[in-house]
Amino acid sequence: MPRDRSYQPGFVVESLTRDQIGPSFVILRLMHPWIEQRCWQNFAQRSLTANPDHRGIITIRRDGGRFPSGLACYRRESDAEIGRLLTVHPMAAVDMVDATPQLVRLTTGLVQIARRTGCGALRLVVAEAGAAYTSFNRMEFNQMGQVGQVEQLGPVAATGHEYTLFLK
Repeated sequence: MPRDRSYQPGFVVESLTRDQIGPSFVILRLMHPWIEQRCWQNFAQRSLTANPDHRGIITIRRDGGRFPSGLACYRRESDAEIGRLLTVHPMAAVDMVDATPQLVRLTTGLVQIARRTGCGALRLVVAEAGAAYTSFNRMEFNQMGQVGQVEQLGPVAATGHEYTLFLK
């Protein structure tokens, strides 16, 4: 994915912009209903100036739409077993019918960031928000052609489920 934008059919995946901070708060609350808006705004503002190879926030919106319908906060870490690892927490998407396409496209963008930054895997915590979680849990990551093995690590403190995706 280019550093700030990637087009996926029907959707645009891009780095968070200043105008998206407010609307993204609603999506974040799916994952962390206790987070105060002021805390989110401070965190998001800092991500705008961070090195995108170390940490950042990506959003997804419908092509032609103004407001994000999903987001993922990521940071690059080191793991004794895996080496470089892109940790994604939180990750959430909303849709009236099925959030699977948004989650797949967010994950594709994250895989591109992981590859660009030399990471061997993604560790994702996905919001358990009804259909979004169910759809994500069923997803066939191997069909993406970029992921070798998926390991579900289980529930994470009532906020979602954690997965590790090992890159091919």
